[in-house]
Amino acid sequence: MGMIALRPQEQVLFPAPYVEDEVVPLIITSQRVVQMGERGPLEVEAGKISFLGRHSNRPFIFLGLFFFFLGLPLVGVGGYLWLSVRGMPGFKEQPPDPDVVIEDPDTVRLEAIACGVGGILLAAVGFLCAKRQRHAVMCRAGKRVLKLKVKDKNAQTQVLMTVQAVVSTIKTQEKQAAAQPPAGVPPPVAKT
Repeated sequence: MGMIALRPQEQVLFPAPYVEDEVVPLIITSQRVVQMGERGPLEVEAGKISFLGRHSNRPFIFLGLFFFFLGLPLVGVGGYLWLSVRGMPGFKEQPPDPDVVIEDPDTVRLEAIACGVGGILLAAVGFLCAKRQRHAVMCRAGKRVLKLKVKDKNAQTQVLMTVQAVVSTIKTQEKQAAAQPPAGVPPPVAKT
């Protein structure tokens, strides 16, 4: 037996291929949508779904902006320090006068490199944090809302399209069943 017990005439549509012994967080069948949560499976009948939508957000955007804007001034300070000693020989090449107290230009260059590299690393970490996205598909069935978490935008589109197809198929089957005359009643005879 797999993660869920399938009903009669129920087929697993997502994930494809479905391996019964494999743990998957989301299963879409021809009759329902099941999400495995911490408190057990949450399931929604596909025929009762009234709304489907995409949801994407950037959870680390503020942390990313913080690191990015923290790194930019460090790059600026590193550039300023580098330009302030540009063309100056170091103390190894030209020793200073004994009564003048100044900082060694080679030390200032090392500080400039450290500030610049540190600023670039912080800005890169900020960019990567800001770039990170989370995707989900929102399903609403009555008063119940189910947030189906997916790994990327392609999986989001695949889940959204699969659930839309299942909902559309079930609603079409319900309309066809309602339009058919009950069994045992002869069809009306057309007069010619």
